[in-house]
Amino acid sequence: EQVIDYAISETKLPLYDVNICADCLYAIGTNSGYSLVPSVFGKRSALTNWSPLGIPNWYPQDKFIPKLVKDKNKKEFLSFHEMFSSIAGWSQFENDYKKLGIKLCDNTPDEILDIVCELHNEVVNGTTQEKTTLQSKFNDLFFNHDGYVGSQISQKFLERHETLL
Repeated sequence: EQVIDYAISETKLPLYDVNICADCLYAIGTNSGYSLVPSVFGKRSALTNWSPLGIPNWYPQDKFIPKLVKDKNKKEFLSFHEMFSSIAGWSQFENDYKKLGIKLCDNTPDEILDIVCELHNEVVNGTTQEKTTLQSKFNDLFFNHDGYVGSQISQKFLERHETLL
């Protein structure tokens, strides 16, 4: 109730493409040009399955969760440092990953639910997230690898994947 999966909606029309972003409480999206539209109207977004990790959306009020990268041989996720130190942190092209024996992994339903609940709580209850030690460590990785901090990584995602820091 009160949720529209616009991508598959029968009422999808070009006119609504922009209006829905202007009128929503917040948006849930992924890495596409459309992810920029809600912020133009002052609306926040929860951005899922974000790739590449090193190039976040530039709106700091948005939250994101990146796709993690798994080493096919070791069968474990690369750390954030390993991602930032290789093409895995900077490319979204599947061929770049195949050459290195690594693969992008979609976010889990629980990770997506976490970020949506986190943003929903902030928007509906007007709470603001204090910068945590985990977020500071993550942001430091950006700066140490010549990146920039735009959208903020989800606190819940960092808690789930603290070992990758």
